[in-house]
Amino acid sequence: MQPKPGFLGFPKPANPLLGPGLIKLAEGEALNVASIDIALMAYNAWRDKLLVVSSLIPQNDGASLYARTSSDGGSSFDAGGSDYGYQSLGSGATSASFIELIPSIGNGAGEGAALAIELFHTTNPAVYTKLLARNIVSSSTVTTVVSIVGALRAAAQNTDAIRLLSSSGNIASAFWSLYGFN
Repeated sequence: MQPKPGFLGFPKPANPLLGPGLIKLAEGEALNVASIDIALMAYNAWRDKLLVVSSLIPQNDGASLYARTSSDGGSSFDAGGSDYGYQSLGSGATSASFIELIPSIGNGAGEGAALAIELFHTTNPAVYTKLLARNIVSSSTVTTVVSIVGALRAAAQNTDAIRLLSSSGNIASAFWSLYGFN
């Protein structure tokens, strides 16, 4: 029997009676870095991955959060003008050099972002890797913005690394956890 989806459609944690669920593969903390690069090669036993990022604060107020993928273990990340397509409610691009996950994140007191990124078919070189991100951004006025972004790497490839980067300046801080599921 397969586990039923949990909150927001994420797989439920592992339960010995239901079979495998989410398995934590790696975690880390980023402090004042240009990008968060996460190699996926060691986790090819899991076709799909979930990357959870919390307490993300950009160095520069109002910076966007972008993602890029790699097919060479993170030695280089695809950044051509038509490497990605993405769509969020109301905006998007069919041909871009990055995936815009969040358009604007504040860095003042109480501001920041959290997101969950599902990566589908990362180990199948015959299909486009697809990505689904759910984001929440808070502002100093206790306003929250929630968005969903769907994206793909516009090439059939084995995606074995992901990079998160700020549109301007460094990522001041963030915590991340990577999970595997099939």
